[in-house]
Amino acid sequence: MRKFFMFIFVIGFITASIYTFFYLNLFYQSSAERIYASTPEKTKYRLALIVPELGNHLTHAVNEGVQEEAERQEVSMVYSTAQKGALDQMVRQVEIAIASKVDGIITIGIDHPDFNQVINKATAKGIPVITISVDAPHSLRKAYVGTDHLQAGKLLGSHITEAVQGQGKIGVIVGNRSSSDQILRLQGLKETLADSEHIQLIELATEKEGRIQAFENTNELLNRHPDMKAFVGLAADDGAGIVKAIRSRAKLDQFHIFTFGDTPEVIGLLQQGIIDATLIQDPKMMGQKSVQLMLQWLNGENLPLKSRYHTPITIQAKYPEVQK
Repeated sequence: MRKFFMFIFVIGFITASIYTFFYLNLFYQSSAERIYASTPEKTKYRLALIVPELGNHLTHAVNEGVQEEAERQEVSMVYSTAQKGALDQMVRQVEIAIASKVDGIITIGIDHPDFNQVINKATAKGIPVITISVDAPHSLRKAYVGTDHLQAGKLLGSHITEAVQGQGKIGVIVGNRSSSDQILRLQGLKETLADSEHIQLIELATEKEGRIQAFENTNELLNRHPDMKAFVGLAADDGAGIVKAIRSRAKLDQFHIFTFGDTPEVIGLLQQGIIDATLIQDPKMMGQKSVQLMLQWLNGENLPLKSRYHTPITIQAKYPEVQK
């Protein structure tokens, strides 16, 4: 009898463990793709905002701008997020927005055929799509709101040329070649630095981004080119990774460091004089403007929309501030 009860206990324990694991796994997966709804619900329009990493610095500011404008315009919002770089999850969130029959979709773009296809599907069903921060120019989106990344690369390139006095090797960390914002930033850098015949631009590209990848890429560039004079990170997290790599093997004041983005960590390094300059965007304005344009489209006012609406960019540096 004791063995029988022991057997029942073991079976019960195993069954409970399986169910616990299943629901924990389900919760974990859902936490990567969360959907938030705002109030009020009874409004004329219901819009969806879809972004990767709702909690990061840029998307937090975008969300703040969207929320403020939506409340001012009395528009209902649904907020969706996916894991950073997870194309399939972003596509899925757009599919969900289409199925829920929202009146419009605002999303950070991905210039990829799969994402373009789902945007085109929304458009075909009468749901307008506006991209923000990163464009999907080969899709049928109604408009793009955000930084002119080509001009941003040129602007930072001019600052770099001045800082290195027109000569030396400059290493560029390209975190993600499939990201159109980084491609355009790199193009802008190249166009500007090409005017200085004594500057050599050396790029190292990978399919991943983030501070760990920037750390590894900086080390690799230093191994190949010990005489490197400056580093440029094309993504917001690159600056911290570059600093960590240099600090582990040399004196920081031997190098010039430039990046894009104004995360608290980057601003701290800038204030310490470790990073020479960073390019600042205005994601809050992106959020506000995207809601305004979406309502303009839905209400049939001042049409057609322009293809692109560029938001302000600023160079914040150890040197006098340069603005565009």
